[in-house]
Amino acid sequence: MAFVFYHKFMWLKSRSRQAERDRDLAEEANRLFKQEFGDKIEGLQLELDQSKKQRYYLEQELKKERERKSSHHIDSTTGDKKPPPPQNDFRQQMDDIKKELQAVKEENCKLKIVLDEKENINSDMSLSKTDKEQNLIVNSEPSICRLCEEEQSLTRSKKLCKNCKEIFCEDCLTNELPLPSSINPVQVCNACHSTLLQQYSTSPA
Repeated sequence: MAFVFYHKFMWLKSRSRQAERDRDLAEEANRLFKQEFGDKIEGLQLELDQSKKQRYYLEQELKKERERKSSHHIDSTTGDKKPPPPQNDFRQQMDDIKKELQAVKEENCKLKIVLDEKENINSDMSLSKTDKEQNLIVNSEPSICRLCEEEQSLTRSKKLCKNCKEIFCEDCLTNELPLPSSINPVQVCNACHSTLLQQYSTSPA
């Protein structure tokens, strides 16, 4: 029996070390990911700023063209005999400016979508890491714990057993053990803790 417990202890210790290595690798990968996409986001932000400047320039050019057209119209109504510029060239110039302005607007939309996607990825990674590190604490109405059945359990915080998925008071959830479905030790109730230990001790070495 002592040999079985020793074997289980060494197995749990090995699993714990492996979990620590996996966690370190995940943190390093997360750091490299943020470093890589942080530079890309900064580059995209610069491109977006340049596009805004180009858009502002094109809008000013379009405004000037409209003022020039209005000025020619006033001159023609006041009897100015200056020959007007070729109508076709002016319309072509206006169309070109409008096309360039539309292209800049579309580029701005694309850059904004890319930036939003990168921000969502970073946000999802941060939330995922927080969810894994924190225990699930259940906010429920005051009730007596079904395991200890003590009246004092009315005022205790309630948590979820990761094995049986039942809710008990925090005093009945003080133990941790790895489950077949988890790499790291998770919080289990006292009853599941005893049952799991018995299963581990009787399972083949």
